[in-house]
Formats: sequence, C-alpha cells, structure tokens
Amino acid sequence: MPPPVLRVVGPPGSGKSLLITSLVEALRSRGHRLATVVRRDERTTVIILSHGGRVTLERPMDLAALRGVIAGVDPAVDLVLAEGFEDAGVPAVELRLPDHAPLTAAVDLFAAVDAAEVIATFAKHGPGETNGLADRIEHEILGVPPRHEAPLPAEAAPQPPGRLGRFVRRLTRG
Repeated sequence: MPPPVLRVVGPPGSGKSLLITSLVEALRSRGHRLATVVRRDERTTVIILSHGGRVTLERPMDLAALRGVIAGVDPAVDLVLAEGFEDAGVPAVELRLPDHAPLTAAVDLFAAVDAAEVIATFAKHGPGETNGLADRIEHEILGVPPRHEAPLPAEAAPQPPGRLGRFVRRLTRG
C-alpha cells in the first residue's frame, strides 16, 4: 500500500526545507521511515529515502504516481514529505510569512506554521524540534496513539545543568 503524503508549502525562503529536515529527524527518532520528494523544476523530481537512497526522475509526476514509485522502491516508507507540489486533495503544512496571503485552500490545510518560528526553532535547537507538529502527524496521519510522558523514577533525576546535562536534555527532548 502506498504511504500517505504530506505537502510542505510556503513562499520562497520561508523555511520549507528546514521544516522538512526537522520533521524527518523527529519522526525517524520515533522509528518511522520517511521519504522526501522535491520538485526541482517542471521536469525534475528528486526522491530521498530514509536509508539514504536517492532517485532523480527527469519527467513530471504527480504525487499519486510518486507514491507508487516510492512504495515500489522502499515498501517500508511510512510517510512522504513533499515540497514543491500543488496537488489538490493532498494535506499540506503551510509556512506563512506576515506579508504573504495564505497559499493553501482550507480543505487541504493540515497545519499553518509561522515561518519565523520554524527558522528560530531550527537555529536554537537544530533539526528534530517541531513544536508538536510531529506529534500531530503521528496521531492524525500515521494513526499512532498520542504519547504520554511517564514521570521519571527518583533514581533518574535530571542531570545538573553542566555541559553533559544540557547535552543529555537536548538528546532526550521529543
């Protein structure tokens, strides 16, 4: 069965690639296999698989056809993140800038994200921090039950705020 697709849309320079990188890291760390698809121009589409494989197609393809190609190349892919596609009927995360009108019709809109927030979060935390968007994707698109944080046992108290403590907190942040 072909994997579901989530488009990432927004004006040039809004942080689409940064958001995709963060989502890939966040979802991979939770055990999901992803593929990303980028339309470079009207004739070139690049597919990158979570195991590092890369496929370049030199012909135009819509997302429905690409889902089949990806399923054939790596049937274990759980989700496809697509940049540069305007296919109607495919849910989208839209990065919004204050001086730009929304791009996505309400029926296709999965989430609207402030572009400045994506860029600031990436700069501060690096890839993997998605401010809850990965949780929502897991729950609503991948069908994973919501995560509930269990309290830490007393012997696993937080690290002191030294370099190692900051490093461990950064590694364990969801």
